[in-house]
Amino acid sequence: MAFEQALNDFNYRHLGGIPVLILIPVTTCPRIITDMTAQLIQFAELVGRSRVVLSFGIDGGQTDVEREISKATEALSDSKIIHRIQRPENLDGWTKRTLMGYRQDFKLAVVLRGVVCAIDLIRLVIEAIENDADVACGVDINFGFRGDIMTSSHNINLTSGRPVSTGDLLSASSLIQTRDCDSSVMALSFGVGHNLRQFGTNGGFHGGSRIMISPSVKSSADPEDFRMAMELGLMDLHGYDDNPIQWQKNNGAEERWRHMIDKVWTG
Repeated sequence: MAFEQALNDFNYRHLGGIPVLILIPVTTCPRIITDMTAQLIQFAELVGRSRVVLSFGIDGGQTDVEREISKATEALSDSKIIHRIQRPENLDGWTKRTLMGYRQDFKLAVVLRGVVCAIDLIRLVIEAIENDADVACGVDINFGFRGDIMTSSHNINLTSGRPVSTGDLLSASSLIQTRDCDSSVMALSFGVGHNLRQFGTNGGFHGGSRIMISPSVKSSADPEDFRMAMELGLMDLHGYDDNPIQWQKNNGAEERWRHMIDKVWTG
């Protein structure tokens, strides 16, 4: 009920909907396509089909994804969701070019490199927009060889500069401002200054950006880890507080999209 009310309130505040671009770079796990197709359809149905565009980037060297792509294309076409399939030689380059090329057409881009449920994906989009965040990450759940729970070491504490611990992320009950974040699901606001390490920019986000982690949004780059996390109850909200984040100054120079892209392409 709380989520439905939040979605209704969001839609009321943004009449006509928010145009969202979702990029899905597919590298080593074709099952992500299968697992995410139904979730992406549900996402589009809840936020508005006409406002969502899906773009799949398939690693040019992959030959084992054709059946998954064919099924996904059929399902998305039946649901009347705008989508396209591309097979670039370099997925990082494709991601950067696509983000740059569509920045005038969309309010927000989601880069999806793993599995997340549709409700969590919508929650991340709402939180990013409502909090005027430049970058919003979910919390990736992965399991080590001994079954220990791990999260990304690139989630950097705002004040200490050290990685945010897995325990702190799993027990957090509100949005967390950070210096940097990394996740298999990220929401990026167009027109803001940040430097995307995972897109080949050789560095973290720049200090002027508003970067946050939503502990309520759980994802995983590994579908099996995602299922295990669900079975263990790690996806539950546990009294999550959805109050707006109180931004603190993040020292550093603000950079705009054009500067970031020029820096990437000129080395």
